Amino acid sequence: MTETKRATIFGSEAERYDQFRPSYPSEIIDRIVEHQPVAAVDAGCGTGKAAVLVVQRGISVVGVEPDQRMAEIARRHGIDVTVSPLEDWDVVECDVLYSAQAWHWIDPRRGAEIAATSIRAGGRWAAFWNYETDTHFGDIRDEVYRRLAPELLDHDAASQDDALRMVIADGLRATNAFDDLVADDVPWTDRVTINVVIQRLASHSSHRLLEPGRSDAINEALQHALGAPTDVIELSYTTRIFTAERR
Repeated sequence: MTETKRATIFGSEAERYDQFRPSYPSEIIDRIVEHQPVAAVDAGCGTGKAAVLVVQRGISVVGVEPDQRMAEIARRHGIDVTVSPLEDWDVVECDVLYSAQAWHWIDPRRGAEIAATSIRAGGRWAAFWNYETDTHFGDIRDEVYRRLAPELLDHDAASQDDALRMVIADGLRATNAFDDLVADDVPWTDRVTINVVIQRLASHSSHRLLEPGRSDAINEALQHALGAPTDVIELSYTTRIFTAERR
């Protein structure tokens, strides 16, 4: 499966993605708007989960999303969306271009070139990802994965280490348009039901690529291990954000 096809696999479950995927802490949105931008571009905006938060700060947001099904939901949330891969997007000027949970789907060199063209001097590029950091939940999840889908144990590992930072930094550096990349981690807690936790995992691209029977078996095993669907738990997250200033 190509990266383009994989990037749009969420569209088949767009409603579930929108309903169950975690949001982002206010500190992350603070980083997006701290220079008081007027116009922002959300690269790979999905169903608009981050864009809605930025709009609430009084910023005009244009979303760029390759999947029509995801874009339709973002539009229902009031986001102006262009359906296109960022690499093929007709660039418009902005003060900040950011990507929530999506920059790893974008070609790092071409994406950086687009960002350099779009962002006005003195503006900002940013990308951020949520990571589950709850060790108790992680142990339960990984035990289920070991039994039923061991390939999931290593999925997305590269995006959680220095490899992602190096790829991003190289792409931005090649444009000669950005200052050095800055990374920061923001810890936070999400209070959700067991059903939301299971549906959230099921919305990940790695799960979406499994055969339906295997995916169902994982969901059932997690349900058995975690508790009743309506039970509420607190999950620890860290949102990792990378930023670079446009010269």
